[in-house]
Amino acid sequence: IDMPSRPTQEHLISVFFDECHHILPTLSRSMFYDQLKIKGPLVTPLLLNIIYAHAAKRINNPAFRSEQNNPSTQGDLFYNRARRLVDDFLDVPRISTVIALLYMALYDCDHIPQNGTRIRSSRAWMYSGMAIRMCFELGLHTANYSSQMSQCDIELRKRVLWTCFVMDKLESCTMERPWMLKSKDIALDFPTPLPEDSLQERLVLEGFNQLCRLMILMEKVIHFFTYDMKSLSLWTISEENQILQYLDAIHQWRDMLPNELQWTTPANNPSMQRFMPAVPS
Repeated sequence: IDMPSRPTQEHLISVFFDECHHILPTLSRSMFYDQLKIKGPLVTPLLLNIIYAHAAKRINNPAFRSEQNNPSTQGDLFYNRARRLVDDFLDVPRISTVIALLYMALYDCDHIPQNGTRIRSSRAWMYSGMAIRMCFELGLHTANYSSQMSQCDIELRKRVLWTCFVMDKLESCTMERPWMLKSKDIALDFPTPLPEDSLQERLVLEGFNQLCRLMILMEKVIHFFTYDMKSLSLWTISEENQILQYLDAIHQWRDMLPNELQWTTPANNPSMQRFMPAVPS
């Protein structure tokens, strides 16, 4: 597998952490650069290529396209290289491979072809499923930490595990398929900032933790409608009360968000009124 020049690789990594990392904050910038300096176990051709793919989508450079005259293939050059490498990294489970598979799933979720219509392939579902299986194989859902693990090692395990959980729930909701990773199977608390994390990284991590809390609520809602309601022959006040409880829990979740993560609802934002449905008087 060919790799770009060193300056190009450094630029792509910088773009990734500046513009892509906040979507799934699995790796901290300092942690990754420390691994890069010593050529640590996290730095593999598979992970590098999918990082380059995400970064290249933010750069208008024909050299990063799988078809130079087709802008919709921006970043696909590296993504296709990562796809060719996947099989070589499945025999031995590694945290770096779990991260790479999650980024590959995210790349497929975000793919928009030339006609502007977002397409959803089954690859995103498959890659996230592979990541979760390898996550179980590594025991990342347990709190069985070795005494030799550093704070960075422990935090990385937590971030990877909870990223798997979030991806699993989002894929399950959008594709209407059963999830694989249940919240009750997770023995870890939410990720916490590392001492070297910047203020921006801390805010992104807090946002991610809140997303994890929302996905735990979503898991309960999906379970209710998918399983509890399946055998129900008659809708009663009990079911209505349960739905009201879920709605109340979601409102509480939002009300408890830190000020930095609060947002304005369309009903209170005049500039968003055009998105509100017309209600007859």
